[in-house]
Amino acid sequence: MSQDYRHVSFWHDSLPGLLLPRPPLNNEIQADVVIIGAGYTGLWTAYYLKQIKPALSVVILEGEIAGYGASGRNGGWCSSHLLGLDSWLDDPASRAGAIRLQKQMFETVRHIGRVAQSESIECHFEQSGALDVAVLPIQEKRLKVELQRLRAFGFGEEAYR
Repeated sequence: MSQDYRHVSFWHDSLPGLLLPRPPLNNEIQADVVIIGAGYTGLWTAYYLKQIKPALSVVILEGEIAGYGASGRNGGWCSSHLLGLDSWLDDPASRAGAIRLQKQMFETVRHIGRVAQSESIECHFEQSGALDVAVLPIQEKRLKVELQRLRAFGFGEEAYR
């Protein structure tokens, strides 16, 4: 196939070398596990299966190239933000679970950074956080109220500042 995949995203365009798919699978293969799709979900699944059981035969099948789909067009970010978590925090019945989930989301981002470093994955990982900006006094007041609310739920300086 002669198509180069640089047009797919900024991330693809920044990679060195050619971005060409491998030849189609045209023979029978045997594997313990076959994963369809070489996006983040498929690649992380294969990685962890091999971590748990290194002798496991894992095959990843991808119709284009690794990261061709949504994983390769996400802007290069990973986030601990989960839309809708605020309503779970506000509900006493789901609050404890929401707090545990948010803490796990923070840890997941840190874990991705540790794996990238330990495996020498050159993905330009930088855990820099997110920024909410107030430009008006009312916005500053809302941010301060939100920070107090998060402190009341047990999120300290390491989580929000």
